[in-house]
Amino acid sequence: MAGLSQEDRIIIKNHPLTNLVNRLQDALQEAERIYESRLISYNGAVDSLDPLYRNVISELVYTLQGEGAAYSLPSRLNDGDVASDLAQLFKRLRKAKGNFRYDDYHPLVHLVIQRPPTESQNAEPWNFDVWKAVFNLIDNIPRSTPPTSIPPSYDSTPVKSTSSSQKGSEQTRGTASRPSFAS
Repeated sequence: MAGLSQEDRIIIKNHPLTNLVNRLQDALQEAERIYESRLISYNGAVDSLDPLYRNVISELVYTLQGEGAAYSLPSRLNDGDVASDLAQLFKRLRKAKGNFRYDDYHPLVHLVIQRPPTESQNAEPWNFDVWKAVFNLIDNIPRSTPPTSIPPSYDSTPVKSTSSSQKGSEQTRGTASRPSFAS
């Protein structure tokens, strides 16, 4: 599991998870009960329950995105914060046609289901564990890479010029249909 820096621990301690995750416990428990009670298909076929799992996990990721710690913890991916990482995770989760694996989210779901009472001495370690599980997801769920943008060209000549040193319209060319070669 991903570790927490001292700075992360201070932020999490100052911004413990709110009771918003509690409203998801019933749905998470139901998904977990169904998950554990059936044989999951590992033959590459999309499990018919994927939408159920994906929806409840989406709600959890969305809820965590709104937590105070998410806005204060530094991003694992860029210059932003964990809330922006969770937004990307949510986006990938919603687009995961056939690539969704409930197993990846299972540790986080299990932690949220087992939330101790807020006044319990176990609440602080639980908060740390939840955010470690979140970081683990952010670090390990594959990110889709957008296709490289290749400017359209014909005969190795760019369709539009991007150089400010070129002055006239004769230096650019518009999109043309395929050339016809007459004999």
